[in-house]
Amino acid sequence: MKKIMKMFYQVLLMQIFIFCKIYGLSAEENSGSGRYDFGFPNRNKEKEYILIEVKTCKSENCDDNLLHKECENAINQIIEKKYKMKHEKNGYSTFINYGIAFWKKTCRIEMKINDNEIEGPSKKL
Repeated sequence: MKKIMKMFYQVLLMQIFIFCKIYGLSAEENSGSGRYDFGFPNRNKEKEYILIEVKTCKSENCDDNLLHKECENAINQIIEKKYKMKHEKNGYSTFINYGIAFWKKTCRIEMKINDNEIEGPSKKL
């Protein structure tokens, strides 16, 4: 069931990316020692590539802390499996790694740029 839910969220994101006309979008592409969910060049910055890994919360009662952990797991997977390797060979030097965690109608997104700290969602004012 978890795999089906992940695929549902991936299709949703793919449709959003297509609607937004994301240039150079790739999905489930081999790089490093695995397959990342989504990747594309940042059209606003030269030599910058965006990698996205999607996770779904495993718990029946998922809270913000568990979603945060899933985002961290997603970003760590991008790094550990060296998903950027293929794109480094193509001249990209900056990488924005996004971990996106879903649970039912809730979503959390965190990112890490190169070797900087993982950044969570903006704080509410």
